[in-house]
Amino acid sequence: IVDNKNLALPPPRAPFRAWKKMDCRLIVLRLIPGFDDSGLIALLEQSKSPVKALVLELYGTGNAPSRKDALIRLMDIAKARGVLIVATSQCFRGAVLFSKYAVGNLLLKAGVLPAGDMTTEAVVTKLAYLFA
Repeated sequence: IVDNKNLALPPPRAPFRAWKKMDCRLIVLRLIPGFDDSGLIALLEQSKSPVKALVLELYGTGNAPSRKDALIRLMDIAKARGVLIVATSQCFRGAVLFSKYAVGNLLLKAGVLPAGDMTTEAVVTKLAYLFA
């Protein structure tokens, strides 16, 4: 048995503290074929409190409908309101790679941030913590 004490972390300097304040003014949208564009825009425009972030669950590696002009309009509205847009993948084991599809490049140019291989839950939790 080899004892690798140099790999162990030093003892904590202070008691553990959990950060309990989270800002959950986030919207998570799972995109499906044939979704209603006007509903998405109304969701963003009619929210009672200002939305901080919009998390889009896209197909595969970051693909979205290519003939949805209203989706790009939604992103323009979100950007104008200061809403951060993050893209995650619907795939169980997948990552958002915008370079794979032309639509991904459009999303990147529209200011959408790819979440890489983070799950939707991880993105939402991290955003809620950062906005708090």
